[in-house]
Amino acid sequence: MTRDPSDLCRVSLVSVTRRAPALLLALTLAVSRPLHAQVSQNPSMAASPRPALNATSGLATIGKVARLADGTLRQAFTLKNRLREDLGPAAQAMPQYNGPITPVPSGYGRYCSITYDNGLWALGVQPGASSDPCADLRKTSPGGTIARAGLWHTQGENNVMARCGGDLRIYRASGGAAPKAAYDEALGKKDCVFVISPAKLPIFGLPYGKTTSNQADPNADVSVSRGYDYNVYDVPVDVTMFGQTPASGTTTAIWVDRTGRQRDYNTSVNGKMVRIDGEAAWDFPMPGGKPLQSVAAGVVRGKRWRDVSMFNCGADLQGEIYIEHQVGTGEYAERFVSYYAHGSKHDVTDGAQVTRGQKIGEVGNTGCSSGNHLHLGVFRTTNLSGRRWYTFLLTPGGYGVNGIHGTIDPFGWGAPQHIDPWAWMALGDRDDGIMGRIRDPGAFSIDLWINARPPSTW
Repeated sequence: MTRDPSDLCRVSLVSVTRRAPALLLALTLAVSRPLHAQVSQNPSMAASPRPALNATSGLATIGKVARLADGTLRQAFTLKNRLREDLGPAAQAMPQYNGPITPVPSGYGRYCSITYDNGLWALGVQPGASSDPCADLRKTSPGGTIARAGLWHTQGENNVMARCGGDLRIYRASGGAAPKAAYDEALGKKDCVFVISPAKLPIFGLPYGKTTSNQADPNADVSVSRGYDYNVYDVPVDVTMFGQTPASGTTTAIWVDRTGRQRDYNTSVNGKMVRIDGEAAWDFPMPGGKPLQSVAAGVVRGKRWRDVSMFNCGADLQGEIYIEHQVGTGEYAERFVSYYAHGSKHDVTDGAQVTRGQKIGEVGNTGCSSGNHLHLGVFRTTNLSGRRWYTFLLTPGGYGVNGIHGTIDPFGWGAPQHIDPWAWMALGDRDDGIMGRIRDPGAFSIDLWINARPPSTW
């Protein structure tokens, strides 16, 4: 006998909350807790305009950001030709990680989103770094495929994506309010997959050290020349939806920074008007020879001198280092890869284990570079918008990796209005001419810094 999906969900939630009564308390408290000041100062959120999307987008309609009764921010979409997420890779075991593990910071819990045959689904959200919502759900409803499993913040803000067939909804609120709102509005729907992401997960230290032994502040000789582009697939968008003013003479943006501002503009190059675009990474000018440091404990997935002459950068080889990091263990581990480019020296070898703050090389001006600086990128390899995980690999050409669809901003989304567009704005079938066809790219960005952080004012 096939049960109605809403029946399964209700049973699952009861089983989880009965075993973890603190979850009910967390959800109750979250309802009355005020939202982040940056969000609450924009009461006109519901009047946000809609972006103009190109023909390759998977979004048929863009819902405006609104507030639910408990203050949770919610944005609703309709997906074109999307009846069910491809869960093939989710049913396979995640690739093994053989590096040091970063402990989960205090104040975080675990969540589990499971799908079953015939459109049934279940969601478990529990506090505590040792909770096991996947196991608890399967005690009530055995089998199924784990579509997503990871960490959430029991007190701070969380982003949630609820995808039920062609219905897509994004939520943001403190504590358990966003997961609860997503669960409540999904009752009665089929093929639901939930992605939950904390807005902050403090695990990263500075990616560089002191230039000299007597330098008081490692940031003293560091600036920022370019920030993360939240629109790497160049979806034409009106930045007024993010509470910002469009650039003069350019009606739609193809480069959007973390505060929702338009960064692309028309300029003259050799007498021809061109449009400047961004990258999914940060550039920090600093003195050559300044030590590069691993942002967290991890394992070196690659260090190399790469030929980037394909980008008309000359014959100079580009110094690159890639380090993989894991936070937590088991089904709920979150994984990231940090990327350090243009270095002049490597102090690590492939496969080596490193600690946070360990010197891995030196800042340089190699490859596609016009001055000494650090090009810092972060790739998220778990709990993306369109997949549970992917195996990160280096490639010789193009971007040098197979995972631009999993890039995230380590400073997190911070615009006056709206919810992280990189998680939803590029959904659909994408082909940027370098990586080829990618289905449903995107991921929620996370503020990953512990205390000290590079400059982010740009």
